[in-house]
Amino acid sequence: MSTVKIRATAEKFLVSADRGYPVLRLRLPDGETIRAVGAVRDVTLGSECEFVGEFQFHRLYGRQLVVRSFSVSLLTSATGIERFLASGTFVGIGKKTAKRLVTHFGMDTLDALQDLEKVRSVPGL
Repeated sequence: MSTVKIRATAEKFLVSADRGYPVLRLRLPDGETIRAVGAVRDVTLGSECEFVGEFQFHRLYGRQLVVRSFSVSLLTSATGIERFLASGTFVGIGKKTAKRLVTHFGMDTLDALQDLEKVRSVPGL
């Protein structure tokens, strides 16, 4: 098997790490999703990461990426920021609120969240 590097967004744990063997759904930039297993326990949902590993074919689940390592990428798009905010990491920010924030502040959203007055200026919040 050859090693691959894949940039993707950590979308959802299909099997949680507390069950012993985490399985993660990744969303690729083209919209395709793939399963990732292995060293994904500490991935934050919604984060854009670069995953290093090998593809293997599992007899029940099909093609999946066996991750050896990953690194978190800087959020480089408004969509990435929106997914990160809506990931469940931030109490009180779901999909609708994340969309409103990113629509209002764009790429400056994370900086704007440091200022409560700026956040209060967002219509609908």
